[in-house]
Amino acid sequence: MAHNPLTNLPNRALLGDRIGQALSHANRSQTRAAILYCDLDGFKGINDSFGHHAGDLVLKTVGERFVSCIRGNDTVARVGGDEFVFVLPELESLEHAGIVAEKILDAISRSIRVEKREFVLSGSIGIAIYPLDGDNPERLIRSADAAMYQAKERGKNNYKFFTESILPQRAEQADVPQRYRR
Repeated sequence: MAHNPLTNLPNRALLGDRIGQALSHANRSQTRAAILYCDLDGFKGINDSFGHHAGDLVLKTVGERFVSCIRGNDTVARVGGDEFVFVLPELESLEHAGIVAEKILDAISRSIRVEKREFVLSGSIGIAIYPLDGDNPERLIRSADAAMYQAKERGKNNYKFFTESILPQRAEQADVPQRYRR
């Protein structure tokens, strides 16, 4: 099974394949790719307060919204619980990754109606760029995950680009590192 049974999004195995393809293409064409790691802020409270059925319906809705945020050659996968990874091959510009992150945050923030209840969520996203932040899928996911935790530490409901200093100490950084600016 290559898809998550709840959301019908690609699972970890298919995600690994898609990242590998994106990196191979970027390497051949001398372009960049982006990995976005997204966590739904406070999602555990929905499961705890309203049950896993309500949580599952929220995840299905969020997954459907995520698909509308990306291009046809991009990938969004559910990697566990309330965590999703996006693969953006053929990155048009570094700013494009930030634009997609903003679309994702907007999709999350729109209220979700489930069983006569309305839920309003937020998300935290970390962004890693190939080849700047890693040269293999594991390193890129780890970098994006570390940046996502920095986004959470800085107030949630936002996104952060990875910088080398995040891994060892998660130091305060600018929203977009200088190397990504034109």
